[in-house]
Amino acid sequence: MGTGTQTKLRDAVRLARETFDIAAEPAWETMPDRAWDTTTWVANADKIERELGWKASIPFDDGFRRFSAWLGDVRERYRA
Repeated sequence: MGTGTQTKLRDAVRLARETFDIAAEPAWETMPDRAWDTTTWVANADKIERELGWKASIPFDDGFRRFSAWLGDVRERYRA
């Protein structure tokens, strides 16, 4: 999963399970299809950069792990 590549939901779930040490397996394809379902959801990175002036600078997996570390820091900081 690198910058500028499509991230599949299965890959994001795998990364979340690894990062948060989740043993449970996801229950894929357990819901009936909905009329609006599609097999591919795509963000327009060029439009995001053009309209918001933002561009991803790190790969998804690295950003996810950094976000996880930040969540842990915030949780510790505000723990009662």
